[in-house]
Amino acid sequence: MININNSLPSFFKERILVFLHQFDGSDFITLSEEKLNKISKILVASVVGLASCAAMASDGKVTFTGNVTSSTCEFTSTNGDLAVTLPTVSNTSLLTPGATAGDTQFTIPLKDCTQGTASGSPSHVKAYFEAGPTVNYTTGRLVNSSTATAKNVEIELLDSTGTSITIGQPNSTQGTLFTTVNATPSTNALVYIARYYATAAVTAGTVSTSVMYTLVYN
Repeated sequence: MININNSLPSFFKERILVFLHQFDGSDFITLSEEKLNKISKILVASVVGLASCAAMASDGKVTFTGNVTSSTCEFTSTNGDLAVTLPTVSNTSLLTPGATAGDTQFTIPLKDCTQGTASGSPSHVKAYFEAGPTVNYTTGRLVNSSTATAKNVEIELLDSTGTSITIGQPNSTQGTLFTTVNATPSTNALVYIARYYATAAVTAGTVSTSVMYTLVYN
């Protein structure tokens, strides 16, 4: 029999008994207050540690896959930065949600595109418009800068056929079209359209936004 002569909660008494039976085979043990305190501290640390482990348990796994190709295209300028100026339009053309105006074509000019030498190397290229702080993930459009003054307006991007691009979505569902890789210099161009898009009645003011993009191959 083990006699624990203090008023510890039953939760800890049970664990003390288990602990003692593992390390002491005597039939009767009277524990001092000092020994009980030490054992209690050990048990508390163990219980807290187990609780922490349980709290940190994983709920699932995310697996990422991708591919890197030797196919490349060069920009005709020193980098891939572009500046696109939309025309000045009246807010009367953007008074209802879903109204659009100022369709403006812009081109990402490429040169010296080369197809990879490996079998099955990609032969098509397009721009993938990336997720970022300027993207409204609900609409897939670009939000107006906080320093710009026009309200209730976003910038919508479309591919060369006029199909809306859902910015920030995965590459397979974003909606951009691939262009065939052409090795002849100065003949490769990725064509897109930008326009104003009203989320409500647009108020007059400035519009400014941006988006990052990456060339992807297929």
